[in-house]
Amino acid sequence: MMFKQGMHEIKPKPIMHRDIRWPNIIHHYNRYQYFILIDFDYANFSPADEPLKGLSESDHAPEMLIEKHNFKVDIWGVGNLVGSCNVTGIPQELLSFNTDLCKSDPDSRPTASVALDQAKDMFRKVITYN
Repeated sequence: MMFKQGMHEIKPKPIMHRDIRWPNIIHHYNRYQYFILIDFDYANFSPADEPLKGLSESDHAPEMLIEKHNFKVDIWGVGNLVGSCNVTGIPQELLSFNTDLCKSDPDSRPTASVALDQAKDMFRKVITYN
């Protein structure tokens, strides 16, 4: 992330995207590959007092559709991206990461900072720098 502070750390109220799913990701190639999150139509300050109606249950955190929710819905969304990427041969560690991010209890999901550190650790194990 290019910013020192993430959306989930903005004070006094963090911002949540609330619609992290593959149709809202652009895969950009140039010298490097980038994944860019787009479509902030459902973005809101966290926590949100009311559920969002009419969204797909398979692409959104369960609590987002039925109750008050917070930025942990974005953590679930990232985990769902991993679990629904349709790539064969995903390492067990990455599948476990998906499971941790998509826990049904939002309080059991890691924060964005913790999840980012976990992702960095996984990539450090497979990427060799020259």
